[in-house]
Amino acid sequence: MLIRHLRRGLTKEVANTMACSIVGSRIDYCHSLLYGVSAKVLDKLQRIQNHLARVVCNVGLRDRHTIDLLRSLHWLPVRSRITFKVATLTFKAHKLGQPSYLEPLLQPAEVARDLRSSVSVQGLLHKPRSRTEIGARRFSSAAPAVWNALPASVRESATIGSFKSHLKTHLFHQHFD
Repeated sequence: MLIRHLRRGLTKEVANTMACSIVGSRIDYCHSLLYGVSAKVLDKLQRIQNHLARVVCNVGLRDRHTIDLLRSLHWLPVRSRITFKVATLTFKAHKLGQPSYLEPLLQPAEVARDLRSSVSVQGLLHKPRSRTEIGARRFSSAAPAVWNALPASVRESATIGSFKSHLKTHLFHQHFD
């Protein structure tokens, strides 16, 4: 991390911008493909993000806990970033029809009989069964799992901007509160 060598001459805001653009973009690359991977793989990425947060905040290993640093920088942890990416792709495919090749993979959840409880099914997606762990990682299974776990207030956002804002707030509170 070359940012560490330059850090003394940079403000926190400039260091944050450099970290997000240089390293953060590499961490975020193809996040949706990382859904469901082992904790060992995600922990490696999380350690990189933690180290980057320490460099940006200019603190040593023993000065502050990493969770406090991520909260102060308003960065989501790696697992939440993956959820954010999958949920954003799901919103775009489900609500906006973009990209067009993902839209047919998402089907609305249906109930077999009319019940009073069937009102709660509105806005949810059907999650197909998968026999293997790798099958559960495919978009047609991962997207409904992530989408259905979101609160209705987030799922019912009208625009992509408001969806991202509500989603980041939800994930931020879920992880840090």
